[in-house]
Amino acid sequence: MGAFLVVCMVVPIKNAVQGLSSITGDLPDNREYSSTVDEAYQAQVLSVTRSNLEATLSDILKQNGVIIDRAEVVLALTDENRVIISNIRIYINKENAGDIEQIKQVTEENFSFTPQIITEQNNEGTT
Repeated sequence: MGAFLVVCMVVPIKNAVQGLSSITGDLPDNREYSSTVDEAYQAQVLSVTRSNLEATLSDILKQNGVIIDRAEVVLALTDENRVIISNIRIYINKENAGDIEQIKQVTEENFSFTPQIITEQNNEGTT
C-alpha cells in the first residue's frame, strides 16, 4: 500500500517538473526569476501531492466500505524542503457518524496520521 502512495505522488510531480522545465528554459538567467520559479515549483508540488493524497485517501476509505463527503490533506514544507502532512480533515454526513472509528483506523494505518473528522449537517461542521 505504501508503494501505491509513493507512485501516486511521484508520477504527477515528475510531470510537473517537466512542465516547469519547458517554462524555465525561455527565461533569462536571473536570481529573481529563479526565486519565482522555485516558489512556483514548490506550490505546484504541494498542490499535486495534496490532490493525489486526498484522492488516494478517499479511494482507500471507499475500498473499506466507507463513503465520505470529502478529504482535505494539509501539507507543509520543512526547512529541508521536505513535504510533510500537517493535518488531515475528513468530512462525513451525519448519517455516516457510525463510521468514525473505522475512518480513523484506516487513515492511521495508511497515512500514519490521526485525522480530524468533521460531521456535516446543512453546511455546518462539528468535530
